[in-house]
Amino acid sequence: HEVVAEDAIEARLAHILDETMLSGPTAMTNTKDSFLGANGLKLDARQMSQLGHESRTQRASAEGREGLAAFREKRRPSWYQPPTNG
Repeated sequence: HEVVAEDAIEARLAHILDETMLSGPTAMTNTKDSFLGANGLKLDARQMSQLGHESRTQRASAEGREGLAAFREKRRPSWYQPPTNG
């Protein structure tokens, strides 16, 4: 964690991303896997299957179809309500 002046944020981010990209892909994969496992954040096969099912169900719903159509058509979805002033 660090504090960076607002006008230096983009440069600092670019530096961090550049340094990250120097890491070996296998080492990064293993580190992520280890971190997720140590923190109880890995999903088992049943959980992955359930997540996939829920995702497919949502995309097939009327709301999911509208959301995808709005994204493809580069427009706001029908449920969007602009904030009101006042």
